[in-house]
Amino acid sequence: MDTSNISDDSLTAIALILKDQIKGVRADVIKNALEHYEPNGPPSSIKSSPNLITVKEAAKRLSVSERFIYTLIDQGSLRRIKINRACRLLESDISLLIEQRLIQGGDE
Repeated sequence: MDTSNISDDSLTAIALILKDQIKGVRADVIKNALEHYEPNGPPSSIKSSPNLITVKEAAKRLSVSERFIYTLIDQGSLRRIKINRACRLLESDISLLIEQRLIQGGDE
């Protein structure tokens, strides 16, 4: 579903309406769900589940310490997913972080 015509205010309003039914729902989660929703698809029309990785795996992929990964989470550079007491990261967020911090040839 194309969400480009849905404003952030509308997504926030949807999140507020749903907050009692879904504790901790955020506008970006709704937007992501809408982007993967296929109205004419089968009932479970969410495309493949996102790949989740551990903090340790993220640290290894970026060649940094686990503590630095937690710092990136605290700074808002990475989003975390809490599953009970476990912390997971979206593999796509790690790839995006790499792309955002990629220095083009010659720039420093």
